[in-house]
Amino acid sequence: MTFPECVRWITIEFDTQCGTAQSEDVLRLLIPVRIAQSLGFGPKHTSVHENLNSWIELKKFCGSSGWPTMVLVLPGNK
Repeated sequence: MTFPECVRWITIEFDTQCGTAQSEDVLRLLIPVRIAQSLGFGPKHTSVHENLNSWIELKKFCGSSGWPTMVLVLPGNK
């Protein structure tokens, strides 16, 4: 799911009954990596762009135990 660009943070809350049916089934939480890139030659021509093509795995969940019991606040809009 993708939210509008103005959304910078999302929250996720898991039910106490969360789990996966099989050990090979997993839920992976990924967060975006923002890499600032400077372009141009000098202060007047410098602009910063965010590259959101990279992701870091925050946590992997499977089975019936180890699921978060509190709301998670994650950066990003996806």
